[in-house]
Amino acid sequence: MQERQDFYRNLSEEYDLMVDWPSRLSRELPFLTGVLQKQAGKKVIDAACGTGNHGLALAELGWEVTGTDASPEMVAIASTRAERWPNLKFYQLRLGELARQFGEEKFDALLCLGNSLPHVLERLQLEQTIGDFALVLKSGGVAVVQLLNYQRIFSEAERFLAPVSRKTQEGERLFLRFYDFLPENYLDFNLVVLRQQGGTWQQQVETTRLRGWLARELLPVFRSQGFTRIELYGDYQGKPYQELKAKDLIIVAYKVDGEEMTK
Repeated sequence: MQERQDFYRNLSEEYDLMVDWPSRLSRELPFLTGVLQKQAGKKVIDAACGTGNHGLALAELGWEVTGTDASPEMVAIASTRAERWPNLKFYQLRLGELARQFGEEKFDALLCLGNSLPHVLERLQLEQTIGDFALVLKSGGVAVVQLLNYQRIFSEAERFLAPVSRKTQEGERLFLRFYDFLPENYLDFNLVVLRQQGGTWQQQVETTRLRGWLARELLPVFRSQGFTRIELYGDYQGKPYQELKAKDLIIVAYKVDGEEMTK
């Protein structure tokens, strides 16, 4: 079992091949921009940004985007995309390290997408991560956090995700993803990459540990860190969250500072 950073280091070159980014962005951006447009400012931080596709799309639409990720390989790929966009920059930072890097600089909105929060494995670490989100947001700022709906996944014992097939010049690529369920809502996320080269197939197997955080565990943590108005959605179409039916758990949480809460 690997650390998250090692897991994505080993997959960085093919990560974008595995994801159908045009389809994904067309599905997710209307929801995200709908939230962001309600904010007074245009400064967005994308935590656990991967190869920077959301940041690039938002920069093209006029937002000032800062992306962060723990993987230096992912950040290097993202940074090549930022070269012609002065309103887009990337840093290598883990979740929980944002305020230390940016100090007094504050953002209007924070994104943490792509099921990234389950890489935070322990309750104390979760509190520190959500607290760090709050520290880099302006008063009234919004955090949009997406993860899979593990309440449904655990209830249905949904172990296998849909396989992904891609054609390349070298041959076909198959991405097979599945979970090993562990006690206390931990999971091992396994990814098998099959590469066709000539008449043969080669395989690569990668595994990383996740924590399947549930809505009832996350909401008290967000509230304790100053997010007093919280909305839950079950997908990027904006459907209300239903714990046994929704595909996603999308948390839209607004920060209100203590002194403002007393007004």
